[in-house]
Amino acid sequence: MRPERKEHRCIKRRVARRLSPSSRKRLPTSPGGYSGTPIKPIALRCVWEVSQAIPGLPIIGSGGVSNGDDVVEFFLAGASAVDVGTAHFANPQIGNRIIAQLRRYMKRHGVNDVTELIGAAEPW
Repeated sequence: MRPERKEHRCIKRRVARRLSPSSRKRLPTSPGGYSGTPIKPIALRCVWEVSQAIPGLPIIGSGGVSNGDDVVEFFLAGASAVDVGTAHFANPQIGNRIIAQLRRYMKRHGVNDVTELIGAAEPW
């Protein structure tokens, strides 16, 4: 008997750079690209679309997470976990602050468990 296969997807870690058609430069040899706050709207949209297309698929949302409100937005969009990346460069201890902010949000809004937030956003 084969063990049950566990699947998840990490949505949006980095957005590729766009090269100018008139540029004569060679393509970079490393992936590179944009990360952090600028890609958050794109990442949220991707999480939302995947969560709607494949209900129940565990999704790790990432891209532009720097505070508790960002985490809440990813949960509401359908992420079941949220990754903090670039923000660690500015503050390696940011995870503690984000967790405290998330707890304050939950208390303020009467949320007992983060699972209550997952996918709870209304379609716009």
